[in-house]
Amino acid sequence: MQIDEGTLDQAIAAARFSGVVAVDTRNDSLFERCTGFANRAFKVRNSRPTRFGMAGGSMVFTTAAVLSLVDAGLITLTTRVRTIVGDDIPSLDPAITVEHLLSHSSGLSDYLDDLDDWHPADYLLPAAPQVLAETSGYAPELARRRQLFPPGTRFSYSDYGFIVLALVIERVTGRGFHDVVREKVFQPAGLTRTEYLRTDELPANAAIGYLEDDGPRTNIFHLPARGSGDGGCYTTVDDLRSFWRALLAGEIISAELLADMIHPRWDVPADGMRHGLGVWLHPTDGALIADGCDAGVSMRSIYCPRSGETATVLGNTSHGAAPVAKALMGLFG
Repeated sequence: MQIDEGTLDQAIAAARFSGVVAVDTRNDSLFERCTGFANRAFKVRNSRPTRFGMAGGSMVFTTAAVLSLVDAGLITLTTRVRTIVGDDIPSLDPAITVEHLLSHSSGLSDYLDDLDDWHPADYLLPAAPQVLAETSGYAPELARRRQLFPPGTRFSYSDYGFIVLALVIERVTGRGFHDVVREKVFQPAGLTRTEYLRTDELPANAAIGYLEDDGPRTNIFHLPARGSGDGGCYTTVDDLRSFWRALLAGEIISAELLADMIHPRWDVPADGMRHGLGVWLHPTDGALIADGCDAGVSMRSIYCPRSGETATVLGNTSHGAAPVAKALMGLFG
């Protein structure tokens, strides 16, 4: 891989980026930049070990946990979801399967469907952030979701679909979502700095999310107190590199289910990518992508199975990672 450091540095500067950018081979670091503050009030600088929120990027962890339950024989990709969560969401379309949710083709409406021009501070949570610290806190809102189209007929990104998957995990295991993901994904992959942290008790090594490129206002009132199946995990650039390698090495799910996960199901031209099961895919290269953006969070991690190269940008502002992520995409394919 050829790194044009000037182009990447220009993208970082133009975006007024706050966070960490790292491009690594299997054994070496090709490029690294750490900019901005993890805590602006106390002038704590971002660094490579800083833990950043992932927003929807952590859907890859939910997906890996769900597929591990498929490996264990507890569910299948064709399992009808309402047979598992019917008591929680009796209004859910009975035709929706686990595969529909993973591939964003369930037709379940999302929380931004009614917002034409989204700004990080626009969206109001459907319940108090503390209530949404547990997946069950979403049940009343999930019961109010509309069915936009018949399952399986088209792609439509749905955070709520992945919250339903978190409920599926809890119902079939009898355990909390966060505990299952920790056991099935984080531990096998050796992710020692990845966790669903509470935003109201972040440790010193975690970056606070800021709504704007500058200023003191944080995202604490704009996100659930702790993430669920749709996002909210905290991680580092090194843990993401470890995750991709463990996933492709068969240390989390079987080779058969990995092939299902990374098989392209939808072209998504609006986002310049394709989509498999819970993972974005490069439009031309075989690279795998985790991507997320929310109030005070923006990130993208790209992994090339062929070369073992990883390019990750983790930011603690709402949009700062996007221009950098675009520049990183140019390194692949």
